[in-house]
Amino acid sequence: MKETLESARQALDREEYGPAARLLAPLAEAGIAEAQYLLGSLYFTSADVKVEESRRWLRKAVAQDHPEATYLLARWRDDGTVGIPDAPPLRALLLRAADLGSVPAQRDLGCCYATGDDGWPLDLALARHWYGQAAAHGHADAQYNFGLMLLLGEGGPVDPVGREWIERAAAQGDAAAVGYLRSVAEQE
Repeated sequence: MKETLESARQALDREEYGPAARLLAPLAEAGIAEAQYLLGSLYFTSADVKVEESRRWLRKAVAQDHPEATYLLARWRDDGTVGIPDAPPLRALLLRAADLGSVPAQRDLGCCYATGDDGWPLDLALARHWYGQAAAHGHADAQYNFGLMLLLGEGGPVDPVGREWIERAAAQGDAAAVGYLRSVAEQE
């Protein structure tokens, strides 16, 4: 099974969607959440797949608490667009994805709570929490935003360790973090 999944991932990386789908289909039918997720995610590629088929596979993976399938389904709005969840059921899915460990979901929640956009409540303590979760898993944008929140005392006390988080983001090439550090260096 692991070898088949790896072969399917390699085919996906090469954008060979037909062969990947043929490898994944028996595993997905057997209830393997990762295969269900990968089949469901084909909609977000240039593969020729039906919307409902992708949603069906993602829902099956979500039923097994697959974090990235939950994240994709949370961002897939009813009108077919993809973005920050703007309806309560999708918001609940985004929270669930973050709780399951989806790093992109954790970062998105940080952003949602930091800005209060799209009907999300403005809550800097929750923004700081979720940015911190994603930052701890190496997400560069989250590291930058978490670092700024620490330095500015947004959502909690001021903490100079925020500079270290921004430096981590800059080390990964995050443009905002690099620009921030340049600006600070010029002022020193």
